[in-house]
Amino acid sequence: MSIFSNQLNSLFKVIELRKEYLMNKGLKRPKMSVHQLDFSVNLALSELGCPRPAGERRTSEEAAAAREFRKQLPVSTMADLLTLFDQAAKKHHASWPQPTYRTNRATLQRLVTWYDEEVLGVEQEKPTYCPPIRTGRGRPRDIRLTQRTFTSSSPLWRYAL
Repeated sequence: MSIFSNQLNSLFKVIELRKEYLMNKGLKRPKMSVHQLDFSVNLALSELGCPRPAGERRTSEEAAAAREFRKQLPVSTMADLLTLFDQAAKKHHASWPQPTYRTNRATLQRLVTWYDEEVLGVEQEKPTYCPPIRTGRGRPRDIRLTQRTFTSSSPLWRYAL
C-alpha cells in the first residue's frame, strides 16, 4: 500500500496526480498527453453524467463543470473506467477510425495500470517475450538454427542456414 492511497479519496485527485506525473516525466510534448488524458477520462465519465461539450471544443465553464463532477466520484470508479469508455465511444464516436479509438483507450489503460502500480502498489504481471538466442562465445552466424547437415558436396551447401 502506497502513501498516496490514504490521501486520494476522489477520482479528481488521482487524475491530477497522474497529470503531475506526466508533466514531470520528461516527455517531448507533455501537455498533449495531459489533454488526451482529460479527453479520454471525460468521454468515459460521460456515461455517468459528466457534462459533454456543446460544440467542438470544451469551454472553460464546461471544463470547470467536468472537474467538479470528478471531485464527486469515488476512486473506486477507476475499476470501471475502461468499460465506461467503450460504451461512450460506441455511443458518441461510432465513426472513429480504429487507431483513434485504440490511442484514447490506451491512454486510459496506462492510467489504470499506473494507478495500480504506483498508487496501490500492486505488481502487474509483465508479458514474456521471446528471449534472444544465446550464442555463448562466438559469432551469431556460427550458431546453427536447424538440425540439417550439409556437406560441401551437397547442392544447397551455399544456401544452408
